[in-house]
Amino acid sequence: MRYWLLAVRISLVVLVTTLSVPLTALGQDNPVIVRQSSNNNDLTNDKQIIRTSTGRLYYFNGNAGHTSTWDGWVEAETSLDGHNWVLAGSQDQWYSSTAIGVTVDASNIIHMVTYDWNNHPYYRQFNTADSPKGDHSWEPVELLESLKTGTNGRCAITVDANGKPHLVYLLQ
Repeated sequence: MRYWLLAVRISLVVLVTTLSVPLTALGQDNPVIVRQSSNNNDLTNDKQIIRTSTGRLYYFNGNAGHTSTWDGWVEAETSLDGHNWVLAGSQDQWYSSTAIGVTVDASNIIHMVTYDWNNHPYYRQFNTADSPKGDHSWEPVELLESLKTGTNGRCAITVDANGKPHLVYLLQ
């Protein structure tokens, strides 16, 4: 896989996005609510929501709870209307409390970066119902680093206009 990679060795990366137009002006009078809670840690980077070009929503959530404190899995849920959600797929190897970065390309394939049970960053693609495969399948894992481990488990990803993913993750 051809992708651009940037391993950052700093303690914190902050990305801030501001909208020049209010959401109500964009027709978003009824925002999608995935989870409501009074707990202020629900908006950590271990939950991501993304929309394909057809409007189908995908929600990626890190879910811990295997045999130890740190091993978990990534769940991908989908919805056509933002109210009714179904599990589209899950896959093992997510280091609990680490980030999940997702983006979608022009073919409606979701690109994901996160950390495995050994706290090593990895990249993986997920075929949406709107992608050429259209089967909610995962492509093979591409381990990005096998010697060093993540710092704070933070990562981000985007796809450029040529369909090439660009990844950022932190290492010790």
